[in-house]
Amino acid sequence: MSAEYETKPNGIVGAPEPTGIEVPKRAHHDQYVHYNHEMNEDTAESAARLLIRAVPVAYGLLLGGLINDLLLGFFLGALLSIALDLQMAEKSMFAPWLKPLMAKACPHFALLARSVGRLFRARRLAHTDCGVPHE
Repeated sequence: MSAEYETKPNGIVGAPEPTGIEVPKRAHHDQYVHYNHEMNEDTAESAARLLIRAVPVAYGLLLGGLINDLLLGFFLGALLSIALDLQMAEKSMFAPWLKPLMAKACPHFALLARSVGRLFRARRLAHTDCGVPHE
């Protein structure tokens, strides 16, 4: 072998000797972090439930700022948030707290709804029921 084809200590043919400054190795493609922009189902569901509860309150506060009554805006936003939360059925956070209250209040609201339904001939309201038998 001739001297020009000899392998140098750094492994490169014909390269100069190392001077103490090391050149970093080039990163391979598999050394990079691969981000997956999809959340797993549990995380996505939790995030959606958080948004359903938090966004109406935020919009209520913005409305309260527009009408110069933050407390009223917060109250309206919280009512909407609770109403949307109750639509989540078994995942609802407020349903266990409101069940005892609704068990006592629902028959009164049903009676009022039936009366208004008969008065205005609204069939749907006239047949409102809470699971309590009525005549």
